Amino acid sequence: MSDLFLGVDAGGTKTHAAIMDASGRLLSLGVASTGNWERVGIDGSAVALTRAIDDALAQCGRERGDVTSASFALAGIDWDSDIEAMRHVVAGFDLGCKPVVMNDAIAVLLAGTDDGVGCASVAGTGGKTVARDRTTTLATLGMSLGEGGGAGQIVAETLTAVAEAYHGQRPPTALTAAVLGLAGLRDEPAFFEAIARDGHQLPESFAPTVFSIAESGDATAIDVLQRVARQHARDVIGLVNRLDFQGEVPLVCAGGLHTSGSTIFSHAFERALADSRWQLRTVVLDVVPVVGALVDSVVRANGRITSEQRAALIASASALDEGDTVLSSDGIAFSS
Repeated sequence: MSDLFLGVDAGGTKTHAAIMDASGRLLSLGVASTGNWERVGIDGSAVALTRAIDDALAQCGRERGDVTSASFALAGIDWDSDIEAMRHVVAGFDLGCKPVVMNDAIAVLLAGTDDGVGCASVAGTGGKTVARDRTTTLATLGMSLGEGGGAGQIVAETLTAVAEAYHGQRPPTALTAAVLGLAGLRDEPAFFEAIARDGHQLPESFAPTVFSIAESGDATAIDVLQRVARQHARDVIGLVNRLDFQGEVPLVCAGGLHTSGSTIFSHAFERALADSRWQLRTVVLDVVPVVGALVDSVVRANGRITSEQRAALIASASALDEGDTVLSSDGIAFSS
């Protein structure tokens, strides 16, 4: 039987499972809700992964035991203990191989570079930055631990900004009316009470509204986006500083904040990068990140992925992406 490769990418919004043959041709793509165990728990993650995998296998008429190599790129995999926990989950899928588990940002780097060396900045529902030289891989370790948090950080910064505006520490901002309207509350004290006492949360899906308000010229919304962009840039610079890079460093960007088309966000991000001593060559990933999980699956099985396999994979993934909006790289809809 010929090799059959499985790649899985589970982010903060949805899960993709893709099947590829030995030529590099993408045979199918299964979709499910988020498989991030930090959001839905281990059991919820297992359910999402199962649905996406079985969907992909059913589409191409194959079974779990036919899979000869599998890589799972999962959000929320930050520590060795996380890898162990999810390794037990994926081991129960009865695939025809021993699957591997890694953070989903590594798949972005593998999808966007030929050799997996460089840096990847993910700014979607959440945030993650990873960097790899020839010998070492490093990653940021949490929004509350000095890491850019994508849409999650945008809504957190928005809450702070609205509170500061109410307390006279900032000028009035259109963000206030927007958050009150979303919550269905009459004024700021009622909103703050709902946050502090009732467990109300501003959802990450509010982030595109912040982008829209920023584009209208609201100074506070602009400041929020710039703050988040600069934090993501600092993540990149910090990791690259710790590794052994020489010359130009590839930087692969993915997630809705990077792909939103917002010049406010992208200019702040690029300006912060330009202030560093590094020459960073930024590209925005234009295929679904699950491509990187498939690349890893092939490399682990065969020691390398050929240029022909990679070209076929990118071509087939790009064709699918153009024909189906569900294949967008992030689940939050940003207007460009």
